Amino acid sequence: SSRAPGLQEQQQRRRQQRRPWRQQQQQPQRQRQRRQPAPATSAGKSLPNAITRGGLFDLAAGAGSVRIHGLDTPNHAIDIHVPLTGPLPTALRVLDHEPLGYASKVNLVPDRTAGNAAIDLRFAFPLVKDLRMDDVRLSGTAHLTDVSVPDVVADIDATEGVLDLAVTGTDLTMTGTARLNGVPATIEWQEWFPESEPVGTRVRVQARADDEERARFNLDFPDWIDGPVGVDMTYLRPRGERQRIEATLDLT
Repeated sequence: SSRAPGLQEQQQRRRQQRRPWRQQQQQPQRQRQRRQPAPATSAGKSLPNAITRGGLFDLAAGAGSVRIHGLDTPNHAIDIHVPLTGPLPTALRVLDHEPLGYASKVNLVPDRTAGNAAIDLRFAFPLVKDLRMDDVRLSGTAHLTDVSVPDVVADIDATEGVLDLAVTGTDLTMTGTARLNGVPATIEWQEWFPESEPVGTRVRVQARADDEERARFNLDFPDWIDGPVGVDMTYLRPRGERQRIEATLDLT
């Protein structure tokens, strides 16, 4: 009976020596469990994915995102957000790619333009086999610099443009400054894509021009106007009607 306590002590020491080994074996397992990626959402209804960087032709893509949602329903859809920077001609080619065709809708030929673009694009559409353009929701904004477009409208060349652009599936708006036939001007350009809209294009130009500068626009100004005057011109392209230019002069 005197050996029993000693035997029990030895067995207890052996168990204590085995415990650190078991803890070491269990610890990596706990670490592996912690390193497992978290689910997309707690309910499993969407799958977000981050874009850190990339490229499209010679445009650089910045931090963006791709999100697939509706995973708990039969109606899956995707949202894409991507910022792009690079040459304006390439940016216009992207916007002109089928089925978008936005550059063609505003009569811009990408290879005839020059400048730089910083774009923020968002697409959203259902994940279906037979996707229609009407199902695609698009919105985008862009800051354009050093813009040059020959014969942008009515025999007017634009240079040194600094413009902000916003586009959706139904319209385009562009505002900023540029030199039109060499004359500094403020520009407001609106384009409506649906054929049901009564006006397709409206371009408003505000500038202050002297006699020689006004002559560059080939417009019939009254002969009695002499010296610099403020000019507020609006170019309209109504659907089914002739295009026209309306002008208001500030003689003060």
